[in-house]
Amino acid sequence: MRRPPIYQCAPLNALVEGIYRERVPLAKILEHGDFGIGTFDDLDGEMVVLDGRVYQIAGTGVVREVTEPVASPFACVTFISTLELGLPMGLDYLTWDFRRDTGADLDKAEK
Repeated sequence: MRRPPIYQCAPLNALVEGIYRERVPLAKILEHGDFGIGTFDDLDGEMVVLDGRVYQIAGTGVVREVTEPVASPFACVTFISTLELGLPMGLDYLTWDFRRDTGADLDKAEK
């Protein structure tokens, strides 16, 4: 089975060089994939693309779906099937509660 290509809207080293405003429209990025990662202009949070829906993860940990037109200096996406991964996808998977579901005590782990 042929795998879909991975699309990268800019080289990763562009971020290292301080290029934080590339103005690649999100709509153009989504033409090339429905699964991936990236960031937003001015490094305004992490971008996660799941099932063709885009989520922004802020530095505070708040996750929101992005529905307005935005741009990105870096994103890497591809078309992928949930059957290929064998993993649940979507916002529920992205925002699962690690502490509740694993019983982990992260406060002790951080000390």
